[in-house]
Amino acid sequence: MKYTKEEWVKDLELYKNGSGTVSISRITGIKEHYLRIRCRQYDLTGVWHTERKKNVRPDAKLKTAVVNAAEQHSLSLAKITVKYGISRCSLQSWQRKYRHGGYEEQLTTKG
Repeated sequence: MKYTKEEWVKDLELYKNGSGTVSISRITGIKEHYLRIRCRQYDLTGVWHTERKKNVRPDAKLKTAVVNAAEQHSLSLAKITVKYGISRCSLQSWQRKYRHGGYEEQLTTKG
């Protein structure tokens, strides 16, 4: 579901004023799940994203760095997705491929 930049700006103001995601969802009609993700990103980075992410094909270097952050540095999924600007689904897919066949498996398949 797509929401406008204005809707996200309104949500940020409500969040800064102390409203929780449940009450913001009831007021604005935006699903609570999306609000929790945005609020988590805002809490971690201080940046409130109002634009959709551009689809970018990740290269081998990015995939390797992301998996290293998850496997070796024990960063949380939320921190990794915000830090690298990737989706949670992509991260979990790359981790599965890495655990199944190592870096070679992860780098030879699309996605």
